[in-house]
Order: sequence, then structure tokens, then C-alpha cells
Amino acid sequence: MGAYLKNEQEINLSILQEKVLNSPFYKSKLKSMNFYSSIKDVPFTLKDEIRKTSKYDLLAVDKRLISHFHESSGTTGIPTTSWYTKRDLETGGKEIAVSGIKLNDNDLVLIRFPFSMFVPAFFVLHAAYQTGAGVIPASSRNTVTPYPKVLELMTELEVTVFAGIPRELELLAETARQLSINLKESFPHLRGILVAGELLSPRRKAYLEGVWGRPIYNLYGSTETGNIAKMCEYGVLHLSEENYYLEIYEESLKAEKAVGEVGVAVITTLTNQAAPLIRYVTEDLVSIHPSKCQCGSSHLEVRHYGRAKDCLTIGDKTIGLYELQEAIYSLDQVPIAWKVRETEDGMNIVMQYSEPVLLLKGVIQEHYKKNNIPGTITLSLDETLFDTSTLLNNEISRKPVYIEKRK
Repeated sequence: MGAYLKNEQEINLSILQEKVLNSPFYKSKLKSMNFYSSIKDVPFTLKDEIRKTSKYDLLAVDKRLISHFHESSGTTGIPTTSWYTKRDLETGGKEIAVSGIKLNDNDLVLIRFPFSMFVPAFFVLHAAYQTGAGVIPASSRNTVTPYPKVLELMTELEVTVFAGIPRELELLAETARQLSINLKESFPHLRGILVAGELLSPRRKAYLEGVWGRPIYNLYGSTETGNIAKMCEYGVLHLSEENYYLEIYEESLKAEKAVGEVGVAVITTLTNQAAPLIRYVTEDLVSIHPSKCQCGSSHLEVRHYGRAKDCLTIGDKTIGLYELQEAIYSLDQVPIAWKVRETEDGMNIVMQYSEPVLLLKGVIQEHYKKNNIPGTITLSLDETLFDTSTLLNNEISRKPVYIEKRK
């Protein structure tokens, strides 16, 4: 075993060559892989390259094998794209099926991920097909299933598993508060929650588990790659080693990081058929740790810290979404909405509460300092980031932006 997954020599470059050189993108980029002695010799694949190439140029199989086309949300730039065969979708579903949520034929899964260009909903769907679980396609970002309707479905249909982005859990909790619904008592059949699509720091996870009174299982992946890691019943994100080769580099990509150090994730898809990627720089910040988990898996642990582009540099320190989540979700009173705006000498943290705030601004600012949030902090508790009354209407939900950088 090597530092991360396996010795790079164990990766069969001839098999990878057969896969990736079928796509016009890699045929042009690499010409041939015969002269590479190791995967470390292969040049990186950058997001900007993916964004600038034709969508069909990424396709490495005959069009007749295409099952799905997907795009990312484009939160931090132009959307990135990917293709999936039926087998690719089934592989993503299997990763969920064998995760800590352990779907079975007694389950009824409410899928709140949007059934759109966003891929997680379809992975959950395939996980349900494989395990015999039933599905309620209560997609977000439409007017058909507003938040009160979702809560109604969860009660009347005796939902056992909820699947969606973490933010949906917060908005549903606020909707329940407005409707005087007790989350912990109103859904006796709900046994677990599956999340993906947003950063879930340990304190955010603990906060949401406290609000809902149910265990939460996280997935880490991307539109371009699929499910890279899945959380077991003991809260550990395990790398899918049979499907992905993971390297971690400095942001400059000049030096590889050691085990346990935080760096940018570089992914090679080992089994993806439709749009395989080799040494793809995800721009996500992660670290890798050896694991002899109680769940029985020895697959490496992946810890996710958000996107490098979301980080703010204040003085000589860098602050990212992970550090901000850890501070905000450990407050005695967690806001219903929040946003961080970069200022000339620090940041302005805006927090919106649905009920009167008992904490004083000075107490909250001291809390941030104790959590090593650097620089000058100004705090706004009276700005409205969104109208909570719209949760009871049929307005379309949107993916939030948590960090706003200076122009």
C-alpha cells in the first residue's frame, strides 16, 4: 500500500489509456499514454480545461450507451459537465446502498435533491432500485413540493430515510417551527438522513442531528466524478478505493501533500465509463487518514474542508467555509441564515434569526475569536438574507451562497 490508495505502479495505465483516449478531449490532450511510466507522469486535468472543451469531447463511449448528462451548479464559476452510462449510475447507487444508511426493502426514501442537472438524486434513485427501497421524488427547486408539502409527505407516508442537501434540513426545520411541528416527535418512522452537495463540518452535522434527532450520513463527490467517499455508521467518510485514485497536492500543484495534511484533491476515475477523468484537479480541500474503522472497513478516511476558491485571506491567515461552519454551528443560538462578506481588512458576518436573539454581539464576536476566526469582524444581526414566510408558499428554493468575496 502506498501513501494514499495504492502504489501508483499498481494502476494499469494501459487500461486507463483504453478508457480516456476514447474521448476527443484526452485524445487531443495526451496524444498517447505509452510514454508514461507512472500515473504521476500524466499531466493534470484542470477544471478550466473541462469548462472550455465541447461537452461531447468529454464523452468516451458510443452515444448509444449514454444514460445521463449532468452539469454542476456553477456556484464558483462556469458549470462543469459529465456523462454517465447506466453502469456508472449503478456504481454511484451502490456506494450509497452500502453506506452507513444501509437501505433495505422496508425503506421509503424521500428524495429532496433536485431531479435536474444535479446528479445526487439519480444516485439515490439507483440505490433504491438496487435495495428494493421505495422512493418519493419530492424534488427541491420547484413549485410542486413546497416545504409544508414535504413535511406532510414525511408524516403521512411514514418516510424512513430523507435524502437532500444539508441546507434543506435547516429550511424544513424552520418551516416546522412556523407550523408548530415537533421534528423529533412527528416522524416516528424516520430512521436516518442522507446528505450531499454541500460541506458538512462536524459541528454542522452535530447541530443538525440535534435538531432532527436522527443520525446523518454524508457523501462526498462531484458532478464530474461521482461518489468519491461514503460515510459509514460510525461517521467516517471512506474513500471508494476500487473506483477512485486520490492524490493530494498543494494548490500550486508543485508538491504532493503528506498523509494527514490538507491540500487539493486530484482524482482519477478508475471505473467510470462515459466520461473518465485522469488526475482531475477538483479544487476541493481534503485530507486523507489511515483507517481501521469499527465498521470493518480499512478504506482510507477522507475529510472534506470545502472549496479552495471559497477561502479568504485575512492578514497572514486563511479562513475557509469549514472554519466558518465550525464557529457558526457551535453557537448557543444558530442562525436560520448566514453569509460572510469579505471586507478590506476582514469580514462582515451577517446572521439572520427567526426568533429573538439572546446573545449579545460582543459575546458572539468573542466566540469567533475563540474559534480562531481571524481579522476584524463586524457583525450584523438585523439584515434579512431571505424571507422566511416564503417557506409556507410555493416559491422555488435556491442553493445559498455563504461567502461573498470582494470584487
